[in-house]
Amino acid sequence: MGRLDVYSEGLLLCTTDGDAANRLMHPRWQVPRTYRVEVTGRLGRDAKSALAHGVPVGDDVPARPSEWRFRPTARGGVLELVLREGRTRVVRRLTEALGLGVRSLVRTQYGPVALGALERGQSRRLGARETAAVYAAIGLPQPPSLSR
Repeated sequence: MGRLDVYSEGLLLCTTDGDAANRLMHPRWQVPRTYRVEVTGRLGRDAKSALAHGVPVGDDVPARPSEWRFRPTARGGVLELVLREGRTRVVRRLTEALGLGVRSLVRTQYGPVALGALERGQSRRLGARETAAVYAAIGLPQPPSLSR
């Protein structure tokens, strides 16, 4: 679920359940997506205010992270964002609007499912608890074939 551009990496959910896929991606369901962005530059006072009130990203609706944290590093910093929308390249547009460059962008969580220790290119099946949590997050009953 949810595409990542060619310069990004991280968690993707794959399903054959069309109703679940639609709800996971649709803004109405407000499914949180967490990103870790290694950035060049620092967050100034104006950027922090914009993150709290909405960052203009080139369309009519500002991007408003529901949570964010910034940790300075020697090469810039690490910005962690939780967004409840999936607009095209919204994280990259948001960081650009804040005057930050992107070194790397990783989606670390999608709803209740976390990337954890999976390495690039690896995959795994969701456990029964994770599957139940995904369906609960989008307000759908879990199909009996997935109940174990």
